[in-house]
Amino acid sequence: MFLCLLVVSVLPAGCGRSADYPLRMVFAGGAKHAQVPFDVCFNIVFIPGSTGGGDSAWFILDTGFEYSLLNRDRLDSAQIANAPTRVEKQPGGEVEVTTVYDIAFALRGLEIAADSIRAIPLGGLEPVAGRRIDGIIGHEFFERFVVTVDYANQVLTVTEPAEFDYRGNGDIIPVLIENNEPFITAEVRHPDGNFRKAKLKLDTGSADFIGFNGSYVQAIGLVADSQARVPALGTAVGGHTDNWVTRLAAFRAGSFTIYSPVVGYSVDLTRGGDAGTIGGEFFRRFKATFDYNRRRLILDANAALADRVEYDMSGVFPIADPPDFGAKRVLAVTPGSAAERVGIQAGDLMTTVNGVPAGSYSICELRQLFMQPGGEIELAINRQDSLINVVLVLEPMI
Repeated sequence: MFLCLLVVSVLPAGCGRSADYPLRMVFAGGAKHAQVPFDVCFNIVFIPGSTGGGDSAWFILDTGFEYSLLNRDRLDSAQIANAPTRVEKQPGGEVEVTTVYDIAFALRGLEIAADSIRAIPLGGLEPVAGRRIDGIIGHEFFERFVVTVDYANQVLTVTEPAEFDYRGNGDIIPVLIENNEPFITAEVRHPDGNFRKAKLKLDTGSADFIGFNGSYVQAIGLVADSQARVPALGTAVGGHTDNWVTRLAAFRAGSFTIYSPVVGYSVDLTRGGDAGTIGGEFFRRFKATFDYNRRRLILDANAALADRVEYDMSGVFPIADPPDFGAKRVLAVTPGSAAERVGIQAGDLMTTVNGVPAGSYSICELRQLFMQPGGEIELAINRQDSLINVVLVLEPMI
């Protein structure tokens, strides 16, 4: 399958930070807090909202993105006409960043406006997510409010910092913020049996448990030569990235230890300075409170804490064709996987899954289906107008 780094961002030196594009964020009706229901798809939080014109919209909640932005592909021509554009380097390649002006949008109970805000093309991410993406709610949102993400109940609570008073028994982990990037110090078990410290960026915009920088893995020898690993295609705002996926012996953050989590690490060795990112597969096990005003992350465990971290067992990387995201295609096939053995190829159109039209499944549902050990999936494939029927026998790759 893949390492889903949906919206990881790395700003190049000299580029503007969120302070250059301040958002005005206020509670509706003079309230001091708001509760916003959200959707979760493969550990990514999608928040419903609306644009200035009142149209419905969906935003990704992303602690890992250094600023909030809009999807340029979803703006109308009048909003981007004659708007200044420049090129920035991002994971996966370069993207055009357009500055748009006098923008307003809203989440439930929150009104957001900006004299100017960045907009980048996110159309390449929508087929991977299998749904509409109107923008990203990034770092300045977390700077402005105390944000609690209750993954189990799928409710986002946003509170004025002065009004927030935590009385629970969860773990409180210090947060370090550098250049609008939040980090915690955690520990990973090395092949020698000892734990090593890892400075990890908080990244709710990543579906994965951990995405390590390849340079960190290489520097400390985190992955033994004999360790099982599989190649994995990643998706970021700049395009696709190449990664490896393997299992870590154990991971520890605060008092929580999780054994045998699936982690990824980049083939690229150029990024340094930290160990990588910690993402949604970790955070979904908690009610996570991001209290940057007090430089802390609060973790209250939920019932998912004991869940085994699983990975794709099919070798199929499915995507959904816009605009309605009904058609399901194969973007890539993992070498040596069950999908490769039965002859599935990139570009194949899935017409039925276990006898049910593929269009009735969401991308999230398909990926969950492809993670069931010992399962068999009957796929009907359309390849250049030829119909092919295959049976996928799911089996762990790592």
